[in-house]
Formats: sequence, C-alpha cells, structure tokens
Amino acid sequence: MDMNSAKYVFDCILKYSDNGTVSLCLLHKPCIGNFCGKPQQTQVIDFDSIKEKWDKAHKISSHSSVDALTYNNKLCFVEIKGWKKFLENQKLLKKNSLTEKDEDILRDKIDRQSASYDYQKKLLDSIILCENISGQNNISKDVPILFILVTDINPRINPIESFAEQLFMLASTSTSWEKICSETMYNHLKSQLGTDNTFFIQCNKFDDFIKKHG
Repeated sequence: MDMNSAKYVFDCILKYSDNGTVSLCLLHKPCIGNFCGKPQQTQVIDFDSIKEKWDKAHKISSHSSVDALTYNNKLCFVEIKGWKKFLENQKLLKKNSLTEKDEDILRDKIDRQSASYDYQKKLLDSIILCENISGQNNISKDVPILFILVTDINPRINPIESFAEQLFMLASTSTSWEKICSETMYNHLKSQLGTDNTFFIQCNKFDDFIKKHG
C-alpha cells in the first residue's frame, strides 16, 4: 500500500488502537445518551485514546491531540468543540435582559474560552504521533490532510449580521449568542491555522462533509 495515502496512515493508527472505530457523536460527551435527530454515521478513531496509549508506553505527557481521526481521500484531523452547554451554564443568560456590562462580561468569557483552544499544537502533535506510529516521516508534505473543527452550533459567519447583533444584544437570545461564539471561535481558528485545508462545520453536517471533501 502507498505510504503516502491517507488510508495507509489511518490503517496504521487503527491497528495501534485498542478501541477500533466509533461514531463521532460518541466522542462528544453532551451527546452521549442524548443524541439529536441526525446522529452521524462516519466512523472515526478516538485519537485521544491513541495519544494516551502512546504517552503511557513512552512515559511522556507533553502531547496534545485532536479528538478524532478519519479519512476518505484525505487524512482528516477532527477537533470537537461544543458551545450549547457552555451557554446553558451562563447564569447571565437566564436574565430577561442584559445590561451592557453583562454583555461585556459574557463576550469576555466567550473570548477567553475560545482563546484557550490551541488548535495548532493539537494538529502538529497529532501529525507527529501519526508519523511515529505509521513510519511515514513527512505526513504534512506527502499525505493530503484536513483539519476539521466541528461544533454543535451553526458556524455560518456573516460579519455584517454579527456586528448588528452585537450592537443590539440587549434583547438577547441563545441563538444570537451562538453566533457570537461561532464568530469568535472561527477568528481564533483562522489566526492559528489560516484557511487552507482548514474547515469549520456543524456536527450534523459531518457525514456529508467527509463524503464531499474528506
């Protein structure tokens, strides 16, 4: 088999895995036992478990990793970030209306949460781990790859609409704040990894995306 193919690397990681493959939905804790109306069927490798097995065997703990690995024609590194539970846990959003100070506090929380995600380190460490396991020494150059950030909110970005909503957020809704979360996360992702071979999608579109782009 061609060592430069996504399938070769994926099969090497799968062979190393103790858990086989699972649905992406099973890797998002809020989804377990509470699946939406469109559970995804694409099988992925739980890459966190791969990292944990490798680190334990080699007595290291400095690795970061993506949440999942899959492929179609390209090797897909998948990170899952949910916002619905985050917003549900914000006491400010239980108020009938927000003051400007409330809005500033909430925006700051969203920005700090999003800024804490180091996508670049997750991707680079995951690529290196795949190289160590597969023996393919230059995956980023020789193997077609994608980084896919998957979220449970609508990731569509409309800067004009988002700006308008930020100006008139006093009568806020969870949907409005989801858009702010989405825009903030997208901006952090773009600043770290750029836009080439980097995608930001909603979880219920994962199957379709992999069929078309993966």
